[in-house]
Amino acid sequence: VVCIFPDHGSRYMSKIYSDQWMEDQGFLNTNTVEETQEIQYVK
Repeated sequence: VVCIFPDHGSRYMSKIYSDQWMEDQGFLNTNTVEETQEIQYVK
């Protein structure tokens, strides 16, 4: 019997949720420029 108990991300706030850590590990490419699209809400 195998049980998997996933935890929440509070243990990893300084790692996987940190842009600097992600960049240091090679997960983020600082040479890529992404454009932010504007979102308009129409009522």
